[in-house]
Amino acid sequence: MVALVLDRGFNMSIKVTGQGVGAVSKFLDQMEKQKLSVGWFEGMKYTDKTPVAYVAATQEYGSVAKNIPPRPFMRPAMYNNQNQWMGLFKKLADDIISGSLSAEGALDIIGSTVTEDIKEAITQVKEPELKESTIASRVRRGLNTTDLLRATGTMISSVTWVVE
Repeated sequence: MVALVLDRGFNMSIKVTGQGVGAVSKFLDQMEKQKLSVGWFEGMKYTDKTPVAYVAATQEYGSVAKNIPPRPFMRPAMYNNQNQWMGLFKKLADDIISGSLSAEGALDIIGSTVTEDIKEAITQVKEPELKESTIASRVRRGLNTTDLLRATGTMISSVTWVVE
């Protein structure tokens, strides 16, 4: 049996019991060579050349200097979906161990799932409401005036994953 445990710090531990230790060792070797990253990467920019990752971080944590309140979406996505992600990982780990799926293929599936969950979390942010000055600025620029994190749609449409 393979037991995977994800703690609140998103650290994973693995416990192996029973037969199949060789297959599990092969699985661990494959996983050790792979890395999954989800988010916004270098080169992703708004039309004014502002990096999307910068805007996403500013929205997630807020900016006192720019008078922008936090509107978290990444952390809620992680906390609300971590059990489903671990369940998916456990299923895919079994597929890797049985030889029916590669580690890269499993990480692609997980990356796609996490990306969709982050997009959903972005759509769920409803507060704090936009300031009147922000709404007025969006109107002047012909942008979405009702959705908090989707003025242009760039942030939600460009979140993605990379397996390295």
